[in-house]
Amino acid sequence: MALDPKLIPIGIPWCREEDYSAFRAIFKDADDLPESWKDFIKPRERAEKDFQDKGQLVVRVYINPQTFPQWCARKGYRINAKARDLFAAEIAIKQQRNTGGSW
Repeated sequence: MALDPKLIPIGIPWCREEDYSAFRAIFKDADDLPESWKDFIKPRERAEKDFQDKGQLVVRVYINPQTFPQWCARKGYRINAKARDLFAAEIAIKQQRNTGGSW
């Protein structure tokens, strides 16, 4: 029996407004990030709504600019968009497991 893809949570990398300057400062691809937090969050909010409208489980995964570089170092990742996405996916799945698969 195949696993229903809607049961696999989608992790969306998120940042708190007050952390956005520090958040941008740690990334190797910071030039690809919007200047403002509002411009960073807008497409994430749209993606979150689109996924939810399709019945997907969505988790906002906050990236702490103080600890994220250490996570990347442990995993052997560059501090960039790919690492943000991998981190968000990993945390979303861990959160689902910790709740027993129910939301």
